[in-house]
Amino acid sequence: MAGRYQKQTVDYFPHYVDHGRVLFIMESTWGALGYAAFYKLLEVLGRSEGHYFFAGNYEGREYLAARMGITDEVCQEMMCKLAKLDVLDRELWQKAKVIWMQSFVDSLDALYRKRVIPAPEMPSIDLFLPPEIGKEAPDSGNSGTGNKQRKVKESKEKKDPASLFDRFWSAYPKKKSRGDALKAFQKINPDEELLVIMVAKVEAEKATKQWKEDNGRFIPHPATWLNGRRWEDEGVEVQPAGGNNGSGPAPLPVKSVVCPNCGKDTDEIVDGKCIYCIERKSVKHFIGGIGKPV
Repeated sequence: MAGRYQKQTVDYFPHYVDHGRVLFIMESTWGALGYAAFYKLLEVLGRSEGHYFFAGNYEGREYLAARMGITDEVCQEMMCKLAKLDVLDRELWQKAKVIWMQSFVDSLDALYRKRVIPAPEMPSIDLFLPPEIGKEAPDSGNSGTGNKQRKVKESKEKKDPASLFDRFWSAYPKKKSRGDALKAFQKINPDEELLVIMVAKVEAEKATKQWKEDNGRFIPHPATWLNGRRWEDEGVEVQPAGGNNGSGPAPLPVKSVVCPNCGKDTDEIVDGKCIYCIERKSVKHFIGGIGKPV
């Protein structure tokens, strides 16, 4: 039986009275805004799975700036300043726009000693960089050797974890918490065959009533979907591409069942509950006009 999922996020962190030189520099440069933004950054890192934040795309930059209460331009200036001061890991920020603050994780040591899992470690920069395209060896005139080298290079690129994740991310309809989703994806470390199954299941679930209802309100976050290994769930049949006599994908059949917990028609049951039961904090059955908590 799989062990219970252990989170690597925190609900609080120390706020020391003696802030040191870093916070003094932030406040001297941007005033009270610099002071507040610094602690807002710590809040973002605290709630992020693994205590790092990926700001290498538009969504990540906009979210970070909004959480810190500043513009994207000021946010980038602050991150660069913190990297120069070695508060942030300089290489991760400059090359991959990943925010990692070792001093922040170290301050959580007492908290993680009470947990059954260790504090997270700094992520590898290779997880965020595009596939490396190595230099081609000089052509000795043997075209067979050149073709073999190109095939090896292409094979490495196709199996690159970042490339596989991009394909999953592109297929998933709810673009939320990319950093958390990437970490969950890395734990699974799927190969090409498994990725095809995962993407096919995502495409099948896009056609279900739950995922279409209320502008996708009941679509789980991608990290939740991955951590729950939802591609293994039963109840939604996956139709292989080109399965309609080669004329394109056939309509995906959806099995309708009744939830034993709330009695609603649903497309999928997980652990005895439907998506309505899972997403809502409480479900009430009304018997004789009196609400009875389930």
